[in-house]
Amino acid sequence: MGLRFLLFILFPLLELWLLLKVGALIGAVAVLALVVLSALIGTRVLQLAGWRTWLGSRWRLQQGQSPAPELVDGFLLAIGGMLLLLPGLISDAIGLLLLISPLRRYFASRFFRASPTVTSAGTSQSAPLTVRGDTIEGEFRREP
Repeated sequence: MGLRFLLFILFPLLELWLLLKVGALIGAVAVLALVVLSALIGTRVLQLAGWRTWLGSRWRLQQGQSPAPELVDGFLLAIGGMLLLLPGLISDAIGLLLLISPLRRYFASRFFRASPTVTSAGTSQSAPLTVRGDTIEGEFRREP
């Protein structure tokens, strides 16, 4: 219950508390305008991320390259756009950070650096999945 409690109870309460504090400083109308503006920006980012990801991955496939970097970048852009849609200043700040290309590349590199473990079909043994550049090495077998 720890992480779920934190995400679903404490985070919205923290967002609301911060909105009230900032509203007391700059005014309720200004805070409301910030929330609406960030939602509009988030909507536009989601639209552009979808098109950009589709076009970029299509181009990479035509060049014979893996579309994975474009897909991860588009995924992170979409997360940033969704965070901007949420009413709150903390989620807006995180969403804005994901709009910065070098930060997205950093998070994408962290994503690709992880070495997931896959389980072979029909066995309970797991083997490491090796990712090198655009090549994923592994073993497979066809079953009817």
